[in-house]
Amino acid sequence: MLTPEYLQRLPDSVVELYAQAEADILADMARRINGFDLFIPSAQYQMERLEEMGALRRDIISKLSGLTGKSRKEIAAIMQEAGVETLSADEKIYQAAGLVGKSELSPAVQEVLNAGLQKTGGLFRNLTKTTANTATRQFENALDRAYMQVTSGAFDPNTAVRSAIKHLAQQGVGAITYPSGHVDTLEVAVRRALVTGVNQTCLQMQEARADELGCDLVETTAHSGARPSHAEWQGQVFSRSGKSRKYPDFVQVTGYGTGEGLGGWNCSHSFYPFFEGLPRTYSDKLLDSYKAKNYEYNGKRMTEYEALQTQRGIERKLRRWKRENIAMKAAGHDTTESAVKIAQWQTVQKDFLSQTGLKRQRDREQIAGWSRKAAAQASGSARSAQHKANRYFSLSGPEENLREYLKEKPIIDLLEQQGVEYKQRISEKEIIVSAGAPKIVSESAHAVENRAVKTDRADMTAERAQSFVDSAKLTLYQPERQTLKFMAEDGYAVLNFDHKLVTAVPQKWRKKYDDYLEENQ
Repeated sequence: MLTPEYLQRLPDSVVELYAQAEADILADMARRINGFDLFIPSAQYQMERLEEMGALRRDIISKLSGLTGKSRKEIAAIMQEAGVETLSADEKIYQAAGLVGKSELSPAVQEVLNAGLQKTGGLFRNLTKTTANTATRQFENALDRAYMQVTSGAFDPNTAVRSAIKHLAQQGVGAITYPSGHVDTLEVAVRRALVTGVNQTCLQMQEARADELGCDLVETTAHSGARPSHAEWQGQVFSRSGKSRKYPDFVQVTGYGTGEGLGGWNCSHSFYPFFEGLPRTYSDKLLDSYKAKNYEYNGKRMTEYEALQTQRGIERKLRRWKRENIAMKAAGHDTTESAVKIAQWQTVQKDFLSQTGLKRQRDREQIAGWSRKAAAQASGSARSAQHKANRYFSLSGPEENLREYLKEKPIIDLLEQQGVEYKQRISEKEIIVSAGAPKIVSESAHAVENRAVKTDRADMTAERAQSFVDSAKLTLYQPERQTLKFMAEDGYAVLNFDHKLVTAVPQKWRKKYDDYLEENQ
């Protein structure tokens, strides 16, 4: 038999190989989307999109095919070691029952091992094709969405590209798409294929050995944190043939041989030979303790399974935001949001582990390419974001300040690049800023035309507009137009970032702005 702990650490070396490939593929997709011209005509877009999809698919196949040789050797070594471990544990039980053990694999058992190697190797070969197909469709959908958002005028290219990359990072690189629409990422698919393949092969080896020695009874392994459907039968004795009057049918009760049952999808349960007169491994008291609600989180009592499911969810969030951080960095986009999210989920994780007493499992939150340097950069970025959030906003707390800062950050960054300081948003279309008193360098055709056709603006010359700028009581930034509005007592001047006069309007000061004067002095 193989213990749950043994099974779960089996795939680490192979998963590491494919995790790096997944990170590389995601970064490649992000770079391709970022570099794509989203303003080209539809017919040209269709052609260039197909070219990009073909190139991406070829690159994925090449990358994963290069792993085939390495993974085949790793899988063979893992399978051989697991098989020996399994039979070695079983032989001790057979010897205790008075049956003579064997030091070498019988032909029947060796045949099962070879068949398991072939089957699992075939699964990995198929992953290359399914991943290339699934990931290419993901890329196609992301690119189509970005193109539609830009051509419809709903988003600017930068926002559309960021949205597409965020969506890809949230999904991860898909390896298998099920009829239900659910998609397994490459890393998940690799881990599941190897754990399931090794466990099923070893279980079949045990069956072959039991047939050789005439053993009908088996005892299933048990562990805390088992899924509820498996917790019902773990640690019990069963009859393989189903002919025992004392013990229930093994296949019927445990679902052995099906995806949902013992030895099925990502199942960590196993079994070992049992003989009447030998002691049981698991007492009823121990099995009941596995189901007990011994954990508490935020006032809610939880079983270990429930607590572990919560922990897995936190780890998935950490991986998701780390993927986005790496993908955004590869595309040359701002990574502040993902850095903040990583810090926030790390805080949640620390609190969860403190309350439940569970141990942190770093390997489950790690992704390929996430180095100490990347972690340090993300941590520094998160701290900087919180500092700026508290400087720009005074809401009900740091979290609210940070949430508002992330929402406004694109505008804050744009203004900073122009030497303008963000102060306060007062409406959807107006933000109070500090921009000094720039000198008007030229006039737009619109400003000249206004003087000519609008009688009330006949004297709105550049000199008059400059007086509005110099005596402005309040300066507003208009995001939709990307212009600065300098508001004086008797009029206002609108300038672009190049200090060109867009228009000047004679207008008396509006009292609705009085409330903002003191707090923005």
